[in-house]
Amino acid sequence: MTQGRSRDQAIKAPSARTGAGDSAGDSAGEAAGGRAAARRGQAEQREGRVAAGLSELERWLADQIGQGIAQARQTGPAGWDDLARRLVDAQAPGVAGMVTRLPRALGAEDWPGLLLGEYALLHLLAVAHRRADALPGPLRQTVRNRVGFPVTRESVLAGPVVRDHWDVVGCRDEEQERLVARRVWLAGRATGRPAMVLSFSPVGQPPESFPPPGTTIDADLAFYPGASPLRALVAVRHGDVEAGPPPGTEISRVPALIAEVLAADPWADSWPLVLAGVVPCPDGLADGAGADTEGGGGAGADGLRAAGPGADSEEPGGAGDALPLHLPLHPAAGVPWRLLAVSGGEPVTVAAEWTPRGLLPLTVWDEEGEVVSLMTPGPIVAAPSPAPMTGSWEELVSTALVGAGRRAVPPESLLERAAEQVVRMRAGRRPGRGARPVPAAAETLPPVPRAAADRLGRMLAGEQSRLLSEWLEAAAARRVRVPAATIPGLLDLGARDRSIRAHLGAVTGARGRWLAGLNSAWAYLLAEPAHVPPDEVWELGTSGDRRAFLAALRRRDPAAARELLERGWSAETPEDRAVFVAILADGLGMADEPFLEAALDDRRREVRQAAADLLTRLPRSRLAHRMTARASRFVTGNGPGLRAEPPADCDGAMERDGVRARPPAGMEARGWWLQQVVAHTPLSFWPGRLGMPPDEIARARIGDWEREVRMGWIRAAILQRDVAWARALFEAEPLTDLLAVLPPEERSHRAAELVAGHPVDGRLVMMLGGVPRPWGSRLARAVLKKIVETTRTQPWNAGELIRLAGERFDPAACAHAAEVPELAATLRFRFDMLKELS
Repeated sequence: MTQGRSRDQAIKAPSARTGAGDSAGDSAGEAAGGRAAARRGQAEQREGRVAAGLSELERWLADQIGQGIAQARQTGPAGWDDLARRLVDAQAPGVAGMVTRLPRALGAEDWPGLLLGEYALLHLLAVAHRRADALPGPLRQTVRNRVGFPVTRESVLAGPVVRDHWDVVGCRDEEQERLVARRVWLAGRATGRPAMVLSFSPVGQPPESFPPPGTTIDADLAFYPGASPLRALVAVRHGDVEAGPPPGTEISRVPALIAEVLAADPWADSWPLVLAGVVPCPDGLADGAGADTEGGGGAGADGLRAAGPGADSEEPGGAGDALPLHLPLHPAAGVPWRLLAVSGGEPVTVAAEWTPRGLLPLTVWDEEGEVVSLMTPGPIVAAPSPAPMTGSWEELVSTALVGAGRRAVPPESLLERAAEQVVRMRAGRRPGRGARPVPAAAETLPPVPRAAADRLGRMLAGEQSRLLSEWLEAAAARRVRVPAATIPGLLDLGARDRSIRAHLGAVTGARGRWLAGLNSAWAYLLAEPAHVPPDEVWELGTSGDRRAFLAALRRRDPAAARELLERGWSAETPEDRAVFVAILADGLGMADEPFLEAALDDRRREVRQAAADLLTRLPRSRLAHRMTARASRFVTGNGPGLRAEPPADCDGAMERDGVRARPPAGMEARGWWLQQVVAHTPLSFWPGRLGMPPDEIARARIGDWEREVRMGWIRAAILQRDVAWARALFEAEPLTDLLAVLPPEERSHRAAELVAGHPVDGRLVMMLGGVPRPWGSRLARAVLKKIVETTRTQPWNAGELIRLAGERFDPAACAHAAEVPELAATLRFRFDMLKELS
């Protein structure tokens, strides 16, 4: 009953309050009408402000051209900032943004032409707004968009939508004052229509997320109005679809497409393109279906476009007609090494952003349909458009430079003619002609597993980057190759870090060598093993191949390896001779002595040094006899101690035996010569000569020159791999280099003792850095205990030791490092990393 009464009352109430309702409705209508009138008034007020601001802009541009733009470098930036502020006040932010980009033109060599072009487009926009009533509706809306009139998100979403399977073909960030504008480019599969989803974020903050390039989404897009609609909003996203690489157009169709865009929007400065069957070059994209380079004046191994008369000819019958069509890249793109690496000189599908200065590659799909995003993190600052180089244009630039008033040319007329020239140049540019690079050889190694490839990408981006060397070592041992897109980054690292070059030679495959032939900074890779067939390697292999072949032969048959060297010794390069001598350390014996003795006469110091180091390990060699004769004069017994007297000079015979005359900076020459003589004297000589065992010799006091003699013995112990001497010298002075000579178990034991009795400092970390992985269990326990103790008392002092332990511990020990989360995380990362490569 209560509910029934409430319903009846609710039904009766309106009729009871009819008069009051009519009054309230009239009031609401009047309020709504008032708000609408206010909005109309605000809109009219804004229209007036914009018109006044653009009228001032027209006058300002006419003054600049009338007086001459030569003064722009002195007065331009300050005047432009002030003009931009006034345009913002006039509520024309789009035009203000164009003005703020003017200073970029001043940094170019052809700045007068660039600046005139920007002025001309500004003038064209101001005039178009003034004459907007005479323009077609879509073009009028484009002008309003460029000026900066807002179009609400709600109004766009309320309009018609286009449903399609949209390929996400690229993404680019551009810094605009304190904001980063993210452009995500889309291409409709059924409609063939391009779209751009634009978002903004403050510098330093992550931009709005969107599916990555290579994704295809089933979505409804709502486009902003205009003569050539491009910007869009995702109205409804129905889901993702599996579609493969997007369909693309040919290079020959690009000029007509861009001309159509500029006819609708003369101010357009970017447009997405998907190009199919193109071959990337160091300076552009070539038509993969065009004329072959062979017999056509083609490209050399460096892949550069052909130069000389006709190479870029656009006229039928020119010499350049023998070459494929070619579109240049934007200067900001540089040499597109990742794009080249993915293509390997073969046709691929490339998504790129057209700009008046050339193409900005965004994404590439390789021959297997795998997608690679090419844009590096961070914004690319856009550059001004290039100036058209024609006789009439040069005349316009000359007039604008000195001042239209001096040549009795109306400034407005000059600006209109310049605007026409700029748009004609952009719309009428035809592809040039350029040679394609010679394709890379076919790969012989299988690709690295996908999980391992993904981890490599993260490491190159900075995650656990210190472990990269171990990753490369494991991949090289498994004989797999890295993804092509990662090769340029790896080769850059190898240019700075020699220790990873041998691994890079194994994992970058044929594509890596192909890239090394295009970039001199990576030429070092050509010296690494390339896995040439064994029967051809000594004659046709790289330096690295020949080194590997000789090392393997030396292990199997030392005499055959030495005889192979002797037969062609005089024809080898100095660099190879030094390396080949060092390879003889494996299986070294007196049979090698004559060859090594002769190598002491080599012109190259590194060859002589390598030969002397090996002869030192042969106590019966002629060099050993000469060195013991010298050492017996320079170091003698002196009661319970020793006495040293360095040589007075370094004669030619000493230099031939590997003694370098010039000392390192800060070292006395005679002490340097003494140290080298001791270092090249067989250690077996000293106990008999001095009448005491190695441990007593290592502890003996020497007096003057003690440091030089001890360093000579340390060097000798390392060269001769003498465990007894290394042990004795380590007792006297615990140096990392001596630890490396000791057997693994003893090395771990002695290092653990040092860790237990030494505070965490740079010296301890340096010592442990010389102990190769994996560390033995005793050393690992000692280091872990030291880390735990240090993190409790001095946590700021444990960081480097934790990182080093993460690299050197057995990764299977990750469960035992739970007390140190950072260490446990690194060991888990290594465990998973090696498992992926196993």
